[in-house]
Amino acid sequence: MDSYNLLNGEHTTQSYHLNVEIAKQQWGFDGVMMSDWTATHDGVAAANGGLDLEMPFGTYMNAKALLPAVQAGTVTEPVIDDKIRRILREGYRFGWIGPDRLGHDPLDETIPRYNQQGRLAALQGAREGIVLLKNQGGLLPLDPNKVKTIAVIGPDAFPAIPTAGGSGQVATYSEVSVLTGISDRMGVHANVLYDSGIPRLSVLAIRTGFSQFADRLVPGLTVETFDNENFEGKPLATRTERTANTGQNALGNPDMMEILNSLTADQLDAMMNVGGPPRFSRWTGYYTARAAGSYLVFVENQGKFRFTIDGQTVIDHVEIPKSALAQRLLPLAAGTHKVVLEILSPPQFGEGALKIGITQPEALVNQSAIDMAKMADAVIVAVGYNADVETEGADREFQLPPGQDTLIEQIAAANPNTIVAVTAGGSVDASHWIDHVAALLHNWYPGQEGGTALAEVVFGDVNPSGRLPISWERSLNDNPSYPYYYPTPGTLKVPYTDDIFVGYRGYEHNGVKPLYPFGYGLSYTSFKYSGLSIQRGTGQGEYTVSFDVTNTGSRAGADVAQVYVGEDHPRVLRPVQELKGFARATLDPGQTRHVTVPLNARSFTWYDEKAAAWHADAGSFTVHVGRPATGGEDQPGRGDRAAGEVERAAARGSIRIFSAALSASTLLGDSRLTGLARAILRFGAQRFPNLPSSHCFDFLFLQRRAQELHRKFAVASELDLNFIQRVSGGEIADRGRLKMKFSSSRLTATD
Repeated sequence: MDSYNLLNGEHTTQSYHLNVEIAKQQWGFDGVMMSDWTATHDGVAAANGGLDLEMPFGTYMNAKALLPAVQAGTVTEPVIDDKIRRILREGYRFGWIGPDRLGHDPLDETIPRYNQQGRLAALQGAREGIVLLKNQGGLLPLDPNKVKTIAVIGPDAFPAIPTAGGSGQVATYSEVSVLTGISDRMGVHANVLYDSGIPRLSVLAIRTGFSQFADRLVPGLTVETFDNENFEGKPLATRTERTANTGQNALGNPDMMEILNSLTADQLDAMMNVGGPPRFSRWTGYYTARAAGSYLVFVENQGKFRFTIDGQTVIDHVEIPKSALAQRLLPLAAGTHKVVLEILSPPQFGEGALKIGITQPEALVNQSAIDMAKMADAVIVAVGYNADVETEGADREFQLPPGQDTLIEQIAAANPNTIVAVTAGGSVDASHWIDHVAALLHNWYPGQEGGTALAEVVFGDVNPSGRLPISWERSLNDNPSYPYYYPTPGTLKVPYTDDIFVGYRGYEHNGVKPLYPFGYGLSYTSFKYSGLSIQRGTGQGEYTVSFDVTNTGSRAGADVAQVYVGEDHPRVLRPVQELKGFARATLDPGQTRHVTVPLNARSFTWYDEKAAAWHADAGSFTVHVGRPATGGEDQPGRGDRAAGEVERAAARGSIRIFSAALSASTLLGDSRLTGLARAILRFGAQRFPNLPSSHCFDFLFLQRRAQELHRKFAVASELDLNFIQRVSGGEIADRGRLKMKFSSSRLTATD
């Protein structure tokens, strides 16, 4: 699917380089390339750019636009044929069409919507996805025979939160919450207590108690609708809302799903407000602070908006909707304060969810939850997000929603056996409480059987085997992509200055230790790695990494062994190491399994932008086998480490051979090759003393443009070939024959 973004100044739906050269040719993608909803802007350009299907309907890629283009030769028939072939191929793959011309209807009523096979698949996925991140003192698994009272506390404990919002949201027929999962597991053998811990955002919004006027209490806010984003002129309409708690998550409403399935394209177009006149709304109300102090202010809205108090901007989402839920802590004087929310982007799927709340943080945590925690043998605090605040169309904040940090801190202070279970699509800010809780589990969005899976992990029926697919930051500022995530202020451009150093590559490059590293995850048993070997394969650049994994603990469990490769002496800036393969091994106590992970030529390459090709240097590479890429809390040993020299067969063309020999000279310790390299460096330094040595020894451009140089500088190519032949034969060529010009951009052999 092509996104809404422009990539290097071009709509992705029109990018031939992205859709055809990379996806379809280099990656061999033979499926359908479709647009994100309403992301197409030019039918002919999209057709030639590799887009196969415009969604949700053919506003631009239609007969009116494409037929004249085909007749005029602007779009060729083979281009259209390829799109049809790809769409039909998907129909055959999924059984919608077939040789009998019948296929099956995806809405076939004979297919059970709720079935036990689906439940088991959902349960297994939830089991394997849970990641155990902290287990201080071996608190987990809990012994069900010893736990008589367990408290389940938190806003994500009940009801269940199976998925996040947006296109990934799926309505379920049945779903198991954390509360019901724990209660069902314990049955009548323990007392399972529940408290939400803190009020829900909708409750906080209602409790805020806005007034329409500053001088007297008349509950509500004034809502004005305008046809311009400057809110100039007379409003088109004015109404009063009793609270700032409106709208709903339309995609989570089964009735809405049924409606969407029955709409025509024109009806859906009208419903999404595509092409309709934009509308902008301004909410105005007054909040009375009974005492001076710190107040927590939050706004839940997926669009662009500006939120002010007494004329001062508190939350500014004017240029980009940075988060569906935004919160700030700020001081307020006692008295009445004017609150204004200006919504600057038109809604889709109706009015959209909106909540505004102001409260004092110390009043958030329910005293009943603290009392409950004190009487329990153990506490599970279920926190995180839901489909309203972690959804598409906006990001979500790194910090947990209002009150959740305070809830964890106070529950952990009341009971040392506190287990935090986080429901989220990524990492969260754990800095306020991670040192005070005994255990931490990451649930992600576990699907309909999430509560059952969590209970099985908590009580040891299932040994956790999930591993982090991300690096978990200590601070959001630690993320290597954080400075380059949002557009440069005043522009809509995001320069990817972090380059290739994203994720764990960036943490290692920057020397920053995350809270929990990429690939990290604990188990209730322990594993040992041994017998690491690296064997050359039959194909060019192919190797097999093999090793033994032993379960040295007392429980059956699964481990995910990870293979990282790093070049020891790279001549271009490269990550310290990169994940190139992994293998999952399920082992009984004491069992050993021999594991193999294949590596191919791409496992050792870096991407040469100017040549638009992958390139491997001759040299030595270190292969790490073990658990995470970088250190983390409670981390077991990395495992065995081995270094193996990887010999790269010379690429076609004499220039590439010459460069490979020079690159390998330091590693091989060949004094003749090293002497030749030094001579070239001295020559450059003498002729151009102010030029960096890296430019004097820049043979890389010769590799990038080998064919072009053979055509334009045939003599230079012959000299290079002579050099490498003589070096290979044990002789040094006459350096006096080499005459070169050096510059910051290229090197040219002139004689």
